[in-house]
Amino acid sequence: MVAELAQVQRRIDSIDPIADGMLKVTRISAITAKPIKPLWPGCLYHGKVTVIAGVPGDGKSLSAVDVAARITAGKDWPVGNGSFKAAPVLLLTAEDDPADTIRPRLDMAGANTDQVELIEGVHHVDPATGKQSLDLVSLISDLPAIERRIVGIEASALVVDPLTSFADSDTNKTGDMRRLLDGLAQMAARTGVAILVITHMNKRSDARKAMQMIAGSHVIVAAVRVVLVTARDPNDKARRLLLPIKLNIGPDDIGFAFRVVPKPHPVCGDVPTVEWEQDFVGDMSADDVLIDSTPRAQAAVEKSCEVQLWLRELLKHEPVEARVMWKRAKEKQFGERRVKTALKAIKATCEVLGYQGKWHYSLPVSDISGVSCPSV
Repeated sequence: MVAELAQVQRRIDSIDPIADGMLKVTRISAITAKPIKPLWPGCLYHGKVTVIAGVPGDGKSLSAVDVAARITAGKDWPVGNGSFKAAPVLLLTAEDDPADTIRPRLDMAGANTDQVELIEGVHHVDPATGKQSLDLVSLISDLPAIERRIVGIEASALVVDPLTSFADSDTNKTGDMRRLLDGLAQMAARTGVAILVITHMNKRSDARKAMQMIAGSHVIVAAVRVVLVTARDPNDKARRLLLPIKLNIGPDDIGFAFRVVPKPHPVCGDVPTVEWEQDFVGDMSADDVLIDSTPRAQAAVEKSCEVQLWLRELLKHEPVEARVMWKRAKEKQFGERRVKTALKAIKATCEVLGYQGKWHYSLPVSDISGVSCPSV
């Protein structure tokens, strides 16, 4: 019986692998395991697709330009780390003017503009008339041409802004979105390029999760590995947050924060630029800041204020030993991450004091008189 099965298997193996209807199979033992390679941990990964969603004015496109600029110049990330060298970036964008918006923003972000290519369209020839046209790129039918260019210039990243301009159909159509995003994911895996897709958010008032606020089909969240959102900090409207909704290949409990700062361009006047904070955001989630912007966001603000005020009261008279402070925080049921964020917010310092050399927390001298919490 064993010999007969072996003979059948040999016959199957000898069949032309490209014969019509044949399955293509691979034994898992023949697949070599490889690590996931972050380009920017928590945001971009080689060979993967990242989606950033946001409402107009929250900095999603501007932050994408800054990311592209850093890649072309080989600049360090503002927070976190990632192993990368300066490399070309492809831009596929439809909403911003190349001359008065894209180029100035790249300039002020420190990009090596020789390493940035803007895809302006795709050439088509009418087979009947021979007439040539330059058409808008389709992320479905023109994906092979995009892949050839990625390979040709050895691009490290592809930025698509926005998804709706290059989707070929309504982004609410699940089948079309699945086909498009699967195609992008497969191209990313083949080439190793990191793909950053910018999209919009809807105005659903009944959303119970931040992921339900991504405009279009639910497949946009389901089909990719990383989904981030830009939003305003409910504590500080000038502060933008970049927070994960879905991140199943890295830490999903941290985000990033930045401010938009105008800088003078020699030709274009003041141009908005991104100034990233040097630490991760760990005390607010996308759900906190997006879901109706009321009960959960307000609760997060109030809890943050509560911890800050408690710390100020605890430290206002004299330095407190770190061990004692953390014990009391635990008794108050304040989480470690929230306490660390509050310590930073009140600019508390930690230093070795006393003859036994124990760590103590204290308030800055100029801040001991007390303070009020920011209004909600």
